[in-house]
Amino acid sequence: MRGIAAQEDGGERLDAIAAARILGTAAWRLGRYEEGRQHLERGLALARQAGHDGWRAVLLDGLGLCLAARGAYAAAERAQREALLLNERLGTSYQMVQNLVNLAAHAGRRG
Repeated sequence: MRGIAAQEDGGERLDAIAAARILGTAAWRLGRYEEGRQHLERGLALARQAGHDGWRAVLLDGLGLCLAARGAYAAAERAQREALLLNERLGTSYQMVQNLVNLAAHAGRRG
């Protein structure tokens, strides 16, 4: 995370957000769920500070997938629902479909 902090100081916030997403996704896919969650939440905080709803939606989607992978289904569903609301407002239909598919998977796990 040291490199991300350096980028933030250099005014390259969007690069730092993208890096957090990549690192977070890679970590949780490798089974390092806590590390992945931390990267994704850091990116989400940066996206909120930047007022970038598109990145917020992408990071919330990734956070939802990470949380579901570690069995935190209720938290995963909350993240996915927030991402869906943002994507609806932004009109990003492909992302909305992804959110709905992920929400359906969470509902299937609940039974």
